[in-house]
Formats: sequence, C-alpha cells, structure tokens
Amino acid sequence: MLRARQHLDELYGQIDRLFESQHPYSVRWGAIDQDGWVPLYLTLHNVAGTHLGVIVGDVMHNLRSALDYIVAQLTLASGAALRRQQFPIYALRSSYVRDQGTPDHPKKAHAIQGVACGLTDIEAVQPYHLTDGGGDPHADPLWHVHRFSNADKHREIAAQMFPIDKVHLRASYVGGQVTDEWQERKSPPWSPGSEYEFRRVRFAPPFPTEIVQEGEIALSVVFAISPLSDETQPHGIGTEVLVDCCTRVSGIIDRFESL
Repeated sequence: MLRARQHLDELYGQIDRLFESQHPYSVRWGAIDQDGWVPLYLTLHNVAGTHLGVIVGDVMHNLRSALDYIVAQLTLASGAALRRQQFPIYALRSSYVRDQGTPDHPKKAHAIQGVACGLTDIEAVQPYHLTDGGGDPHADPLWHVHRFSNADKHREIAAQMFPIDKVHLRASYVGGQVTDEWQERKSPPWSPGSEYEFRRVRFAPPFPTEIVQEGEIALSVVFAISPLSDETQPHGIGTEVLVDCCTRVSGIIDRFESL
C-alpha cells in the first residue's frame, strides 16, 4: 500500500509539472462573418505521453500485490502450500461461484485453493455485490484494480486529457458590442490535435478590432485500456478514481487484519 501511494503522489507531481511546462491546449478566434458571428475554437494537445500510464500501472500493480499478499497469508494460516493463489475479483456472482465455489464449499483448483479461513470476507468484498443495490460492479474501485493490473502486463495504458465539465472562456474585445452568444452543449469527442468549435459570439457593427479570450480551462487526465469482449468502450478512469482504488484496497486490508 505504501508503494502504491508513493506512486500516486509521483503521478500527481508529474501531472502538475506537465501542465506547468507544456501547453495542453490552444484557443483561437475565427474570422468574423457578415452577420457579426465569431467562432471560438479549442484544440487539446496530448502532452501526457506514455510515462503517466506507466506510473498508473505501478499503482495498480502494487494494489494488486497487496491483495494477493492477503491470500498468501490466508493460505499459510490454513496450513496449505503456496502455489499460484491470488485474490479473486469478480463482477458477476455466477462467475465467482463457478470458479471459486462458495465460502462453505470452495473449489480446490482455483485462485483460493487451499484457503480455509477468510473465505466469507473474500466473497463479501466482491464488486458484484453492488448489483444488490442497483449499482454497477464495473464502477467498483476493486474492479478497476483488477482490469488495470491485468492490462498493464500486456499493453500500454493510454493517457489523454479532457476538460472538466463545461468549457468556460470569456471574450475580451476592443470596440463592438456583443448581442448574442452560443455555447456547444454536447461535449465533443476531444480527439488530440483536432480543433473543435465550442463557442460563438455575435457583435453588432461596428465590429471589434481585436478579440482575445480570458480565463483558463480546467483539465483532467483520463487513463484508458482496451475494452474486453463484453465491453463496448475502452475502460477509462480519472486520477480521482485512483485515490478511490487506494482507499478501497486499504479498507480490505484493514478488514483482514482484524480477523
């Protein structure tokens, strides 16, 4: 857990330094048309690179390892030999029962083979329990740990920046008077390097001689991995979810330490 939190602190530091040293987005005003409308364009530049995804992989690897250490200790406490046991993580109850059995009747040849204690607690923290209250097990931080730790072994974790909520920029101009404004309500796909029109301002004649934008755009970094066969979109999380992942795993560790 300590190493996971250290990597997380490193990630936040890298993001802050990246935003300070690079220009993650650019804004430009288009030409004014005959009706006085001036479009405002925004381009996001993917300055995140690949190194941020590597750090995320380190965070998830350490969280996954902390969970596997729990099963290793449960295996030893059960008097069984250490083989390739690992902490099971499931989004479907039926899949858990199929592979691991139940706490009263565990399967012998799977992730928790030989474990005779703590089985009720392992089952109790599974993501699929969210469905009991109408929630989505794929939103459980524990499921994110499972998906990203597996994906990091085989492929690169992609990092991309997105605006947080709506884009709010003000127009500052010399001469002219604003008579109307239009703001894009639907968020565009924000493909890096592509320019999107997200606002227009209309002026009454005489038209302004100079227009500049004021304010800043708040950005967040989203990390994504390829979808599974039953998923329709890449699996993505923001930096705040990484904090939730650390909190979730820490709570599970506390649960088993109290046994």
